[in-house]
Parts: sequence; structure tokens; C-alpha cells
Amino acid sequence: MKIDDFLSELKWRNVYKVAVAYAVVAWLTIQAASIFLPAFNAPQWAMKILVHV
Repeated sequence: MKIDDFLSELKWRNVYKVAVAYAVVAWLTIQAASIFLPAFNAPQWAMKILVHV
């Protein structure tokens, strides 16, 4: 399979859009957790679990 065929197949299957959406949701989740977890006096390991999962 040629690289051009592979990249066009990824584009046709919307892999790029899903990857960007996944990254945005992950970033927003971590940002929200960094605000809300300390506000609720959550232990430090709660943020570590969220970031590593």
C-alpha cells in the first residue's frame, strides 16, 4: 500500500477529526480536573490517576 493511499484512507474514515476531538476532550478534562479536584480537597493521587488513564 502506498503512503498516499494510506493517508487518503485515514482522511476518508475521519481518523484525523476523531484524533483532534479526542485530544481536545482529554485536554478539557484535565483542565477541569485541575480546577475542581483541589476545590473539593481531593487527594493528590486522584489527579495522577486521571492524567495517567
